[in-house]
Amino acid sequence: MKNECLQKKIKILGIEKKEKINKIKKLKYIPFPDIEYKELRIEEKQYIRLDKLVGLNRPDAHRFKNWLEVLDSLHKMRNFNEYNKEKFEKIILEPPLIDNTPQVINFENNYYIDGEGKHRLTMAKCLGLEGVLADVIHIEEY
Repeated sequence: MKNECLQKKIKILGIEKKEKINKIKKLKYIPFPDIEYKELRIEEKQYIRLDKLVGLNRPDAHRFKNWLEVLDSLHKMRNFNEYNKEKFEKIILEPPLIDNTPQVINFENNYYIDGEGKHRLTMAKCLGLEGVLADVIHIEEY
């Protein structure tokens, strides 16, 4: 059943070619390190490059090996039932005013999904988009 859901997501996002799937599997994925940190500042609605988005800051981040596994973990299947690739790209690149902005942590020049935006940013990463607007929390290790 789980594999069927992933296959459906892959088809809807238009990434079903084997080369594309292998490319997504090879994208850099690193769970956020288990460190104590202090927040330096927040920059709202900054354009971030998705090649610098490398992982998640969530309790389950260590269970994933790659971005395809993160895509598989997305549980809001109703979104996949309502949208196609073009609609996803439009919402990611031109979010409605009522949407919360995705939030990322900037640590050592890499971004990690933190809070809002796991679904949108994961799909954007898998679609190969160049960048998105996000609220960026700059941190440093204690």
